[in-house]
Amino acid sequence: MSGNPTNRLKNAEQIFCRTLPLIHSALLHHYGLPRTEAREMEGCLHDWFVAFVRRPGTPETLDLLRPHLLSMACNAGHVYWSGKPVEEAPSDGNVRRSLSLGPQRIAVELEKAEEDGGWDPPEGKKT
Repeated sequence: MSGNPTNRLKNAEQIFCRTLPLIHSALLHHYGLPRTEAREMEGCLHDWFVAFVRRPGTPETLDLLRPHLLSMACNAGHVYWSGKPVEEAPSDGNVRRSLSLGPQRIAVELEKAEEDGGWDPPEGKKT
């Protein structure tokens, strides 16, 4: 990314838009968020990412920025469940797995799946 603030912002938007389908699927399928809450969280992640890209010393390429974005998305999904009462614990096995492994591990798995040719939502769970 160029040091020019306008170019950095434009490139950040492109990176976010290219990563958004993966984020959306992760929030829905790995973290079991309802669609409306996933969309709201994606807006918050967008705002965070734009601010993150503006910080001095932030990585400048897609390969270096996307892991930060996926990590933050997984952290957000994890925190979503951390704030829920025990009675509302997720029953979905994918969500329980994601919560037990932790957000960093899930972000790494998503990044690896994307590198290996793309990540598809679980069978029957299209976004």
